[in-house]
Amino acid sequence: MVSLRHGERVGRYRVGRQIGVGGFAKVYRGFDTRRHRAVALKVPATRYPDAELIEDFRHEAQQNRKLRHPYVLRVLDLDVSCGFPILVTPLGRGSLAERLGAPIAVPRALRYARQLLLALAHAHAHHVLHCDVKPENLVFLSHDRVALTDFGTARRGSRTVQGDGTGTAGYMAPEQAAGRPSPRSDVFSAGVVLGEMLLGRRWKDPRNPRRARLPFDLLAVLDRALEPDPSRRYRDAGAMLLDLRRVERRLADRRRRRSAHGPAAKLRRRATSPTSRRILG
Repeated sequence: MVSLRHGERVGRYRVGRQIGVGGFAKVYRGFDTRRHRAVALKVPATRYPDAELIEDFRHEAQQNRKLRHPYVLRVLDLDVSCGFPILVTPLGRGSLAERLGAPIAVPRALRYARQLLLALAHAHAHHVLHCDVKPENLVFLSHDRVALTDFGTARRGSRTVQGDGTGTAGYMAPEQAAGRPSPRSDVFSAGVVLGEMLLGRRWKDPRNPRRARLPFDLLAVLDRALEPDPSRRYRDAGAMLLDLRRVERRLADRRRRRSAHGPAAKLRRRATSPTSRRILG
């Protein structure tokens, strides 16, 4: 099993504290001594790397190189010189999973969901399925942006791809769990992420009181993304993104109208009325 120590040097990277662990990998803070920048170092978690595991890391790096996009976390380097693979990415500012303990305001949740869907739409346009969309794989960058990471389970394909059911329970679509992932499966997982941001861990509960506070058109997008039957779901992330953007625009228009007719606007109009100017003058 690969285990790095704080302060250890591996290749050109100096190891910091561990910041994440999953079923297949551990992530450490690191420092690139050649380029003098903070990075994240992903290494195998559970077993000493063999040729198959090294190939899995190579596959992730190759998939990432095909997907140059602002909302896909870029792989900077794959170092295998130490006898095990080290996948190097920019150091993020925590994951979405760490922020789900508190409610996320609707405009912000929609912004994060839009960024996720832009990343997935780019992947789907390149015939790549992510197959493990979840809050832990959405990393925050500067300016409150999220980037999708961990394409280690990504699959190549067009409309459908035969897979092995790899993914994370609770985020996998039913057909993906049965080994038949497609772009619609990534849509389902994105819907679960959006549901958790808007409704919390009880996103499945129709009696969740937060549902009553959400606009009907937003609930319609969410419910379609979470359809158990893939034929009734959005065909891919791009299709879901179109509807989500329409909802964002409508909600922004409503906020502008409320701002234009709310108490603050009335006070502003009163302060600039001819009567007010005569009194103040």
